[in-house]
Formats: sequence, C-alpha cells, structure tokens
Amino acid sequence: MITRRGLILAAPALLVKPAHAQMTGCQRGPCNPPTTANFIDPHWPNVKLLLGLNSGFADESSANHGAPSIVGNPVIRTDQSVFGGASAYFNGTSTFSFPDSNDWNLANRKFTIEFWYRQSSTGVDNVIGQWVSTVGDLGWVIASGSTLAIIVSTDGTNSTQITNSNATAANIWYAACIEFDGTTYRFYIGGVLQKSAVTLRNIWNSSLPLVFGGGSGNKPYAGYLDEFRLTMDVARYASDSGYTVTTQPFPRG
Repeated sequence: MITRRGLILAAPALLVKPAHAQMTGCQRGPCNPPTTANFIDPHWPNVKLLLGLNSGFADESSANHGAPSIVGNPVIRTDQSVFGGASAYFNGTSTFSFPDSNDWNLANRKFTIEFWYRQSSTGVDNVIGQWVSTVGDLGWVIASGSTLAIIVSTDGTNSTQITNSNATAANIWYAACIEFDGTTYRFYIGGVLQKSAVTLRNIWNSSLPLVFGGGSGNKPYAGYLDEFRLTMDVARYASDSGYTVTTQPFPRG
C-alpha cells in the first residue's frame, strides 16, 4: 500500500522566488490573451502528446493519439486559464486517459514534461501518470500537494520520489517542468530550478493508461490543468540556471 507519507517529503521552507516564478497574476483567467504560436518547434517530431485544453481533451501532437477516454466529468472551463481563455478542470472524481504507448515510456530515456496547473488544495493529489492502483505495474506519477513531486517505480511495485519542487500553494497557477537529460533529473517551477537529482532510476515500463486527474483511486486531483506537452528523447532546457517560460502556447509544428 502506497501511503501519503510515501508519496511526498515534508515541504521545505517556502522559497522566495523571482516575480516570474509564481504566476500570481493568474488568479483570474485568462493570464494571457488567446494567441497563436508563431514560432517553430525544432523538436516537433519528438513531441508525443500536446494538449491545449481549450475546447476539448484531444491530442494535438503529430503522434495523433486522438481523444482520450473519459471517466466522471472533467470539463473545459473559462473561469481560469493561462492560454486560450480556457483550461481543464478536475473536481476530484473525474479523469481522462490515453491507452499505454511507448510514447510515454520513460525507462532509460531523456524526456521533458511541461504543463501549467492550479491545485485546489495542498493535499496529496496524483495529477498525471501511469500509476492507478495496480501494484505490480506502477510506472510514474506527478503528485501535487505542499510540493509538486515525481514518484516512480523501478519494479512495478515499489515507489521512490526522484525529486520535488519547493513549497507550492493552492489557487495559484504554476508553470511546471520536469526533465531528464540522461544524467540529471531537473524540476523547475516558473522556469526556476527547484531541485535536481543524479541518482538514475530505471523507471518501470508500465502497461497502464496515462491518466490525467487521478492515477490512484484515493488520491484524485482537484484543480485546473492547462497547456500540457510531453517531449521524448530530448531534454529541452538542461540548465541549472533555469529557462524563460513561454508567454504563448507551445507551437503546433
């Protein structure tokens, strides 16, 4: 049984971040007006899942994973957003998921996972991952709470936290990024490096679906999610100095 204690570490003292690190101006959406990305992504062939979450939940990447399966009632709402005037809202009983794919097999591969989220509380919630409740086939999960953490399994049964962010609060938009460059795992909030780790993890190649808004029956996510991008075999930033967070949606090509 994976417990709350096993999922996240005690939150460190709140770090005072630069003004851009916390999107405090985003408490009523949209944060930025709707725009059309007018730049080219040099890693577009490596983008394996791209979700704008403005009018639906379908994949917008060239991998074309289509529309996900829906459980409960995740909805697109216009009261909060970062881009496009809308975002996905999860009420704590709703999820959407894509079938298992090698496109999100993180075992021994570089990757970059990026998204904006606004949690409704700082209780432990599983935001995205291949985790569900099937012990023996656990893969990876990103869990929100008093910190944002990535937890993985190396054998389908155990769980270990790779790294986490500094303290995070409820009802604030955060730009989150987790990446692995083949040597180092890095965790950024608002483009600012929060933590890094160099202990390599052979992440279990789970056959579970990739679930948004849940992943474990007793730890569903309550809050908003906007503009998600998964890039495989590429660490986009790989910098202890951080990076500049985009002010427009990710390019679609």
